[in-house]
Formats: sequence, structure tokens, C-alpha cells
Amino acid sequence: MQRAPYVEELTRRVGREPDHFNQIEAEGGPSIGFIGFDHYPRKGHFTYFSHGLHLMLKPEWVAGRPEYFITIDNPNREFALFFAYLLSAFAPEKIMGWNTLIGAGEEDAVKGHPYRRIALGPPAYLDWDSYRIEEPNELPINLGMAYFISDEDFEKAAATGFGYLEQKMQDDPDYWRKIKKRSRFRFF
Repeated sequence: MQRAPYVEELTRRVGREPDHFNQIEAEGGPSIGFIGFDHYPRKGHFTYFSHGLHLMLKPEWVAGRPEYFITIDNPNREFALFFAYLLSAFAPEKIMGWNTLIGAGEEDAVKGHPYRRIALGPPAYLDWDSYRIEEPNELPINLGMAYFISDEDFEKAAATGFGYLEQKMQDDPDYWRKIKKRSRFRFF
């Protein structure tokens, strides 16, 4: 069985076969998969690339088709499934370009972690020369990064602009890679 050029190119760039592949489909959304590489780009990092956005046909996509990835410091695959779910849920209604905020639900995506939203933005962490993947007779695939963000970050970015998130990354380049547990306060 021949694999898609996109998957082949990810495998080539990472230097090994993926550790995980799974798919999810939100109601009314396209099937979105994730391709996971454990301990990439460094030990203790988990990187998941989306698969399926670039197969959609959107008239707004004239310079390329998007796919996104997350790099986090938590091995829980539920984060990858939630990432793919959000892309599937919002792909029909959003252009899926950089500087896009998306999120759903009132519950944590993963119990005990304060995340249910992501921001789509420029790629980071992988140190690749190019985040563009050429496919024969198709618009290129442009990889961006999805960043898990808290409700507070989401609200501030929505109110003040995406520059708020860019400033947070400048202040702490690993801010978006770190998955934090929900704080628990005790009153005595």
C-alpha cells in the first residue's frame, strides 16, 4: 500500500516512522487524523501532525493548503485527539489560517488540565528549514502550529489581538509547549 506524499515527507523529515496514527470526525466536520512522533524533536516532547485539512477544497486557499502540528511535553494522547477534534469541528466554517482562535465546550479537553482551546499560528520548536511540503499537481501544504491556550489567554487574545500570544512566546519560548495541570486551592 502506498502512503500519501504528505505522510512520506513527514516520515523523511523526522527520520523515522510515526509512533501513532488516529482519526476523529466531529459532527459535520471532515475526518482529521493525527500522526504522532514520541520524543520528537527531543526526549520528553510529543509532536502530532494533523492529516486531512489539506484534502479539503476551500476557495480561500490560493497559496497553499494548511496542516497543523502540536508539540507538547505530555504523553497523554487525549491532547492529540482533542487537537484533531477541534480542527475537524471548525474546518467547515473557518479558513484555518494563522491567527485563528478555536475552542469548544465547557469541560477541560483532558480532565485536570485547563485547556479546551487552541490558537493556530506560525510554526516553532522543530527547527526545520521549511515548513512547506510540495505535492505534485497540488497547492503546497503549509504547516503551522497549534498552541493549547487557557481560557484567560483566549479571552485576552480575542480582546487585544494575536500579538498578545506572540508576546507570551517571546517572554518564554517554551510557554506553548508546556502542558500545565489545573491548580487546586485548598481552604482550611
